[in-house]
Amino acid sequence: MTKRVRERKTKKTDGYSSSQIVRNEYTNMLQIVGLVLAIFVVFFFITTLVTDKSTDANDEVTIQYDYIVVGEIFNKPESEYYVLATSDKDANDLYNLYISYYEQKDSYLKTYYIDLDDGFNSGYVTDKSNIFVSDLSKLRFKGATLLHVKDKKIDICYEGKEQLVIQYEKLIK
Repeated sequence: MTKRVRERKTKKTDGYSSSQIVRNEYTNMLQIVGLVLAIFVVFFFITTLVTDKSTDANDEVTIQYDYIVVGEIFNKPESEYYVLATSDKDANDLYNLYISYYEQKDSYLKTYYIDLDDGFNSGYVTDKSNIFVSDLSKLRFKGATLLHVKDKKIDICYEGKEQLVIQYEKLIK
């Protein structure tokens, strides 16, 4: 009887012995782990090829303070300055040319820029301007506008290309 019991224990199950089943499970698990590792390696090499690692460690980061959002109009350290609010459809090259001539003078007021196409400023663009307000949340621009800010208040406003050009021509004389 013990001989029969031994034969049953060593008898193959579905054509495989228990040690072969365990070996196949390990083989399958190693194949899955190897496949996952191969996928990670492929993604690693793809990301290293795609990302540019040519940035130099000696590159200095510069922060520009000339472009501001509407909410910062009165938060500048100078007591008197200009704020030019324009969008892409305005004659920005012309304005920049006038500003560069103006800034070559010995005494000039700092000019800050507002991009009206910026998402932070888009809520301030309407069909009708509202410039002389006590609350900045009510400030509205119709188009290209030059503000003369003095003592944290809007002193003078020039709207439209014609008025801006006339004012800049006066400034550069």
